[in-house]
Amino acid sequence: MSNSAVMDGKSGRKASGKWRRKKWAPVSFGGRLQFLKWEPVIALACYAFCSITLNVANKAVFSAATFHYPWMTISIQSLMSVVILAGAALISRPFGYEVPLRAHPQLVLELLRPSIFFTMFLVSNAYALHYMSLPMLTIFKSFAPLGITVCEAIFKHEGISRSMLFALLLMVMSNAVTITSDVEATLAGYISATCSVITNIAQLFSLRFGISPEWGVTEKAVWGNLLGAMLTFPMAIYFGELNTFKSSFVELSTPFKMLFFGSGVMGCLISFCMYWATSVTRGSYVSFVGASTKIPLVLLGYLIFDTQISVAGWVGISMGLAAGLVFTYVQQEERKDKDDNVSMPSVSSSDDEDGCAQDGSFGFVIDSPQQKTLSPGKQSL
Repeated sequence: MSNSAVMDGKSGRKASGKWRRKKWAPVSFGGRLQFLKWEPVIALACYAFCSITLNVANKAVFSAATFHYPWMTISIQSLMSVVILAGAALISRPFGYEVPLRAHPQLVLELLRPSIFFTMFLVSNAYALHYMSLPMLTIFKSFAPLGITVCEAIFKHEGISRSMLFALLLMVMSNAVTITSDVEATLAGYISATCSVITNIAQLFSLRFGISPEWGVTEKAVWGNLLGAMLTFPMAIYFGELNTFKSSFVELSTPFKMLFFGSGVMGCLISFCMYWATSVTRGSYVSFVGASTKIPLVLLGYLIFDTQISVAGWVGISMGLAAGLVFTYVQQEERKDKDDNVSMPSVSSSDDEDGCAQDGSFGFVIDSPQQKTLSPGKQSL
């Protein structure tokens, strides 16, 4: 998920492994269009579009009745991310960006554990998309930020405020109503979704506590994706997917092939848009947009994939969407209070949930917040 920026976009950054420009200059297209005033709005709109498009594309790819190759698909998508990110790093150098891509053994060792968790997350998410409807899965994924919040409170020996407890209880209640009202519920779907949530939480914490801050996000993305491909390709051979993948893929329609490759491209684009947005506006705005995208995502999932939802199911979904917005608001208010007192790094459950990993992105892009965002009020281009 989940979980590099294609562009750091911050002037004057000297940390090793980061994207940086040699000299600060206003962002422009072809030296003509100056759009600094509207850049935050454009960045947030692009992030929302990529988030929704990626989820819908992944649902279409992994829920196909006659084409179900999760291991092979994830392997190909991971390799696509490597090519796109490494290619972008090389192409950008003549334009004034320096993007180191060090192949250090220590980096590979540190990435091994989160890569395993991330691979497990992607595979379980693929099975969940195959067996569950998109609206129900979207609401069920709210268990990920809930689990992260509880784990952070345990590890840091901190209590949970009443406001946060209310938001978490609202999430639990909404999921209880949604699950019991799911007319298309399958045991395989909810087992896969549960594994997806658990492995996503494990992956985020392994990144938070197991990766040295000296490595750049692009380096972690490239080598993390490469490790992911090395883990998934042997499994594709073991499960016999490699033998029939080529013949099955050739028989697919052109629109489906475009969705197949488009989902891989979107996995990289959403990481670019997320880091672009967090570099030019407040992280709270990005979190709120991420939570808000669930509303059109639920509606599109219902309309495009002809989902059967009962009245009680819609009640649960509505409660879940409201719970997500309440959770995001409460979390950002508490984070703002902490920033006013003592700055403490933590796993941003809201950003991570609606950033890449939870979107099913194939890009290994989730990073610790201190590397992907600035403190509220201090973010600039």
